[in-house]
Amino acid sequence: MNDRNWSANSSEQANDHLEVKAWKIEFSHPDEREVYMERLRVGSEFDMRYRGIFEFYGADLVAYKLKHKSSNQVNDFLRVFSKYLTDYLEDDCPPSWEECSHSFCE
Repeated sequence: MNDRNWSANSSEQANDHLEVKAWKIEFSHPDEREVYMERLRVGSEFDMRYRGIFEFYGADLVAYKLKHKSSNQVNDFLRVFSKYLTDYLEDDCPPSWEECSHSFCE
């Protein structure tokens, strides 16, 4: 790339910036990779975004889905709920359910 910042619209100013958040997961054991791959597979059944796999709620939503494997209503619920979690929590995602604010629970 050249010295100019990337822009989706070439008419935008060169000093606009695009922010991207990325995760790097280091596995301490080969089986950990398989756990994440399974979460990705199950999460894809209800369109959970990849970032949800790495947030605290990902494992819980996947576990709930595994309890109700063939329910379309569960897929619909989890699709909406996981999208809400990703959109609502954005970059201020707490580390656990206990850390969610009261307004979130309401």
